[in-house]
Amino acid sequence: MNEARDPQELTTTSIVIALLTLASLIGIGTAMISVYVKRERDRELQQWESRLGLAADSRATTLADTTRRDLAGLEELAGNASLQLYLSRLGVARANGDSPGAQRSYLRNLLLAEAARLGYGGNADARLAANLVQPAGTGLLLLDRDLAPVVQTSGAPALTPEILAAAAAALSGKPTQASTLHRDGEDRLLFVQTVAVPALLGTADESAERPIGVLVGVRDAAQRLLAPLTRNSFFREDSEALLLVARENQVVYLSASRDGTEALRRALPLSRERLAAAAAVRE
Repeated sequence: MNEARDPQELTTTSIVIALLTLASLIGIGTAMISVYVKRERDRELQQWESRLGLAADSRATTLADTTRRDLAGLEELAGNASLQLYLSRLGVARANGDSPGAQRSYLRNLLLAEAARLGYGGNADARLAANLVQPAGTGLLLLDRDLAPVVQTSGAPALTPEILAAAAAALSGKPTQASTLHRDGEDRLLFVQTVAVPALLGTADESAERPIGVLVGVRDAAQRLLAPLTRNSFFREDSEALLLVARENQVVYLSASRDGTEALRRALPLSRERLAAAAAVRE
C-alpha cells in the first residue's frame, strides 16, 4: 500500500536535487575553466619564453660577433712580424742607451694605418708616449713588456688602473688576452681589449718567458656594445634589454636602464629572490 507524499515535500526535494545538480555543474564548469585557463597561461608563457630566448640569443650573438671581430683584428696586428721586430729593437735600443726614435716612428705609422683599418679612428696625428694626456674615447695603444707606453693614436685614452690591469693579465696569463668595461676619469664608458705581443721567431726575445709587449684597443662602449641592445626590438609590447654580470654577491648592470640609471651605476644583491636580474645571472 503506497503512502501519498506531501506535494510540498516533493517540491522541496526537487529543489534540493536541482540545486545540487546546478552546484555540480558549476563545480565541473569551474574546474574545466580553470584547467583551460592554466593550459592557455602555460602555452602563453612558453611562447614568451621562446620569444625572450630568441631575443636574448640574438643580442648575445651580436655582442659576441662584435667583440670577436675586434679581438681578431688585435690578434692579427699583435702577430705582425714588423711590429714584433721593431718593438724588440726598441727594447734593445733602450737597454743600450740609444735613441729609439726610428723604431718609434715606424711603430707610430704602423699603428696609425692599422687603427684606420680596424675602425679605431686613426689619423695623421699619432702621439708618442711623451704626450699622453688628451681627451679620448677610441684608439690603439702599444705598451712594452713593462707596461710603459710606446706609442698610441690620438683618440686613445690615458692609461687607467683598469687598462693596466687588463694589460698585465694579457701579458702574464693564458690566454694572452683580457678585456674590461669601465668608466675612466672623465666618466666615459670604455670597452678595452688587450692582446699580448709575442716575440718574433728567430730573435733573442724568442726564448724569453714573457711577451715583448701588449696591444690595447679601446672602444666607446656605449656605441660599440650597448647601443645594439636597443635596436630592432623583437616585441611590439614595451620591453627592455639589459647586459648583466654577477660579481661576488651582486648583480651588476653593465648597460643603462630605462629608468635613467647609467651603465655600471647599479648593483643589487644576488640574494633577492624576486629580482629578475638576479635570477637571470644565477640561471
